[in-house]
Amino acid sequence: MSVLVDSGRKGCEPAETRKNAAKPWEIDDGLWARIEPLLPAVPRNPRHPGRKRLDPRKVLCGILFVLYTGIRWEFLPQELGFGSGMTCWRRLRDWNEAGVWKKLHELLLSELCAADLLDFSRAAVDSSHIRAMKGGPATGPSPVDRGKTGSKHHVIVDAHGIPLATITWCLLDRKSTRLNSSHANIS
Repeated sequence: MSVLVDSGRKGCEPAETRKNAAKPWEIDDGLWARIEPLLPAVPRNPRHPGRKRLDPRKVLCGILFVLYTGIRWEFLPQELGFGSGMTCWRRLRDWNEAGVWKKLHELLLSELCAADLLDFSRAAVDSSHIRAMKGGPATGPSPVDRGKTGSKHHVIVDAHGIPLATITWCLLDRKSTRLNSSHANIS
């Protein structure tokens, strides 16, 4: 007889199953085979070799661990072998600037479309206003929050909730009363 435990989002399941299940921040070989070719190659400088870079798969696991658990980057435990929190944060920044996530999203969408797993019979669109305390290129004054800086984020999903596209807009420009779309980011 197995003891049932609450496993959060998945409901109750036998304790043995939960222990053997893969952790959400661990990447299986199939997904890694898709991600690895998208990562930018960083050549070593033979004159200043420095410390060897940490394995990108471990760093990605560290990034996913921080995003899943919600801990601060600097509190990423070294014992996990994912590198320091700053290493993970810098690699996330570099990969984002290189367009890795956009390419991965496009690749996965094309695979889902080829397998006829996207359901376009219905779609849902949602948006949210996000405050940007420090500003940024895709921010503007909010018409609903006393002119504080922020941006508007839109997402469209298929009938199964698979994200198809996202757009980030500056908020309304009070002088022109039009959306500033110069920083639209469609993925």
